[in-house]
Amino acid sequence: MGRGNTCVHGKYEGLYFIDRDHIEVDVKDDPKTGTRDFRFLGGMTSEDLCGSEWKYDPDESQANLARLLGDFMYDIHAWYPSFKRCEPSRLEHGARIIMENQLYCIAVEDNEWSLAVKLLQKGDGELEGLQRGWFDKYMFAIRKSLLKYLPDIGTYTGPWTSGRITKEEFAREVIERREKKHVS
Repeated sequence: MGRGNTCVHGKYEGLYFIDRDHIEVDVKDDPKTGTRDFRFLGGMTSEDLCGSEWKYDPDESQANLARLLGDFMYDIHAWYPSFKRCEPSRLEHGARIIMENQLYCIAVEDNEWSLAVKLLQKGDGELEGLQRGWFDKYMFAIRKSLLKYLPDIGTYTGPWTSGRITKEEFAREVIERREKKHVS
């Protein structure tokens, strides 16, 4: 729910969604031992959610998101050094630009029950020829990095609709790409 609420508009733009289940963290403190247990929202049972032991922790959730985005930006820069972090990040059209190169920006945008990770074209169409050549490579790299840290990601399939890619499906995609490469 809520994954298909945002979209991209450019011919060579794309996005993936990170479910809040993989971002938000709940904690349970054990007063007897002084220990703290952490659990992602996606790992909570209905009893956990309705009970009073587990509490949503906004600081841990924010730290988890910062770690995830930091690792993601590290990967993208390692694979494509032309992408640089935007420090500080900036807002454009409701999305926070976190990385950019001369052709594209990578942005994140709150999307109710998910976080959208967008590849956005720069320019007014004059760069489309170059962007067309890099689009699939950059989208593959974004998928690869996100699925390195997450069990699945959402995809935009149309207004108010979405799909899902799992680590296993992505692994099959990688194998198919390698086989095609060796055949040609």
